[in-house]
Amino acid sequence: MQEFLNREITAHVADIKSLDPPPDRVVGALTIGEFSWGTFMRTLGDYSAFASTDTIAGHNVPQMIGKMAQIELSRGGKTWARL
Repeated sequence: MQEFLNREITAHVADIKSLDPPPDRVVGALTIGEFSWGTFMRTLGDYSAFASTDTIAGHNVPQMIGKMAQIELSRGGKTWARL
């Protein structure tokens, strides 16, 4: 299971070239709507703890989560509050 999660999370994070401006899609999935950056932030945080790492695909996870929270807030999203 850990190998599967590592492969999938790494692929998604690697597809994010920049969060300024944020991409409209990650691995083909829209990054807008009810389940968007806020949901992905939760996934990154949980996976980071599970895998005992702060770096995924060369990206600093806590920094990414902070930037994603700013994106969610600017778009009026509420899912970030689940963190």
